Amino acid sequence: NPSIYDCLDVFTASETLSEASYICINCTQARGDGEIARTQARKRVMVKECPETLTIHLKRFAATGRGFQKVGKHVKIPLQLDMAPYTIPSFGKVEEKPEPILYSLSGIVVHSGGMGGGHYVAYTRRDSDSWFYFSDRHFKDVRESSVLNAQAYVCFYKRVW
Repeated sequence: NPSIYDCLDVFTASETLSEASYICINCTQARGDGEIARTQARKRVMVKECPETLTIHLKRFAATGRGFQKVGKHVKIPLQLDMAPYTIPSFGKVEEKPEPILYSLSGIVVHSGGMGGGHYVAYTRRDSDSWFYFSDRHFKDVRESSVLNAQAYVCFYKRVW
């Protein structure tokens, strides 16, 4: 099963845009003939600044030939998350290995059901080793393993300073 790290690797991977889709202003000016110069470009999405509370929304619905379908694959949720590999390094700062930017899992939201309807429940951390499960007006203590085995839809992480 994939982990949140696998999802972040895919989300922040460099991608090549379609051929000659980028208008290069410097190339156009260098040509000097007034023709617009198009070139192939690459793009990469990364995090500029990490927030105190990090919210990760997992894509749980996919487009199909007949509309949308729920994605039921389990994604491993780590209790501790290091966002350093997914951030933009400081300009001009060369580091062999960036300083860790650590987060601790504080809660998840789970959706049960399908596209036409369903139900949301939440798991939240009470303190360092206890968790609560919430569903409508009901709540109970649960084991950490219940949280880690749940099919997370949204994950909440608190920055560990």
